[in-house]
Amino acid sequence: MTLGELAVIDHNRICQGCFRIIDSETIENPKDIANSFNNFFTDIGKNINEELKANSQNTENINNIPNTPSIFPNFQIHEVQEEEIGKILKNINIKKSPGPDGIPNFILKLLEPLLRGPLTNIINASINKGTFPTQWKESIIIPVHKGEEKDIVGNYRPIALTNTLSRILEKIMNKQLSTFLEENDIISKNQHGFRPHHSTENLLIDMFNLWLQILDNNTGDKYVVITSIDVRKAFDSVNHDILLKKLKDQFNFGESSLSLIKSFLTNRSIQTKVKDTLSIPLTVNTGVPQGSLTGPNLFIMHTNDLNHIVIETLIKAFADDTIKSANGETPNEAICKMNLNLIPVTDWFTLNLLMINAKKTKSMVLATTDYNKESLNKIKVQNHETSFHDTILHLGITIDRKLSLSNHVESLKKR
Repeated sequence: MTLGELAVIDHNRICQGCFRIIDSETIENPKDIANSFNNFFTDIGKNINEELKANSQNTENINNIPNTPSIFPNFQIHEVQEEEIGKILKNINIKKSPGPDGIPNFILKLLEPLLRGPLTNIINASINKGTFPTQWKESIIIPVHKGEEKDIVGNYRPIALTNTLSRILEKIMNKQLSTFLEENDIISKNQHGFRPHHSTENLLIDMFNLWLQILDNNTGDKYVVITSIDVRKAFDSVNHDILLKKLKDQFNFGESSLSLIKSFLTNRSIQTKVKDTLSIPLTVNTGVPQGSLTGPNLFIMHTNDLNHIVIETLIKAFADDTIKSANGETPNEAICKMNLNLIPVTDWFTLNLLMINAKKTKSMVLATTDYNKESLNKIKVQNHETSFHDTILHLGITIDRKLSLSNHVESLKKR
């Protein structure tokens, strides 16, 4: 059973015979519920962008990302041969749910000999003209409950069902884009998300090794402060103008490739499905598309220059999950270093119209010995004080103050 099918089953179960409270309004009609979800998913990224612009003290710098000249070769998405399209069609997962066009995957696989030629012509025309087909930019969204109250729209994650034909063009785009990034060693080694031979395990091992080396050092620093930065709806709030400027200036995208990416991102249509009811379609012009193959690569390219900030602390990321660490001979020395180095980092997020959720951003002091919690200075994120915790859940691992993993083992035993 596919993720999309599981999402439909889960959402039908939680919606059956119950009310929904959307933005303080009680709603019972499935059509109204679907429309409310769709409005939320459509507007969330745009609202974050507008709020950051309105609250910024440096309004003139918004959308004016510094121009870093590219050192990479020119990137162009090039045409493909029928053989490559035929291979993709033959390997289609026939168990995957169809998208808005309703075409079952087994039909596309069955008709591969007849479709490979016309489909190759359509895809090559799109590449040459720099235009992503409009009907291929439609998605059906299935809301899946994340946690907490079930009657709050913000507590649902959108799972997108896209058209299979659009994913074939995306496979072509993403394969060439991934090759370009890997061959030119473009993405920072501190980013572990959506990359070959990288994983959450790699990131956690790197971080634990670093922290343990510091804590085992008897002559130098003995304390580590870590801050897990929570970014609100990071993928949904990627600003297209900023992203496209980076693709052109920092990654040296050619004109036709830039046009194709712009066409792929803009004027996308989404409908949210609740039970058997579809919302009215709405247009999305913010964020990287949910459920897309190309979106994750575009996101890590968008955030890559965060790693170019010259700071004394270490930043490690898996997609939008970002963790910083600083060390010192005393807890407050490490905290002081963290506070100083958080300023340019949080400024980067504001400049790129990505919103840090200070209330969900957590900090912790790592140490092999006990320390006085009451004497700790506060860590501030954009004028908000973060709270210190004895454990932090990061990438599925419960990290405790002594890196013993005993809390993580206990949580696994309970499950």
